[in-house]
Amino acid sequence: MINRRSPFFISAIIFMLFISTNSFAIETRVASEKEKLAKEYLNIMGFENESRESYESLQMRITKSNPASGEKMKAPELTARYIQQLDQALVKTVTDVFSEDELRKTVALLKTSYGKTFAEGHRKFMKKYIENVNVVMGEIYKKGLAGNHE
Repeated sequence: MINRRSPFFISAIIFMLFISTNSFAIETRVASEKEKLAKEYLNIMGFENESRESYESLQMRITKSNPASGEKMKAPELTARYIQQLDQALVKTVTDVFSEDELRKTVALLKTSYGKTFAEGHRKFMKKYIENVNVVMGEIYKKGLAGNHE
């Protein structure tokens, strides 16, 4: 039987607690470093305002179909909360796709002159792509409301 008052037992418990909290702190630091890299990647690639623009686009669509709901969505506290959730979803997507090492290399590459040129081209492409998707979605939405199912 183990004597729970023995100095060895008490030392072992303290050591186990120290190891578990220390490994948690390391994992938290790594996660936050990866999140910082993800945010830097998103900024370089032109997604810094993506959440706000997506939310405002959604607001406009809902306001057109149901003005009361659209006005409710414009409440500042709701807007801030939803935009924050969208930002977190973007960061989570990047951290899920890239390992920390891949993310570090990608960010470093994007900071070079070739990377900056690529990022600028990608931003222009994504902006135009999103505009075109919004036009198509708007047309689909209008046809759905009008009952023109082709």
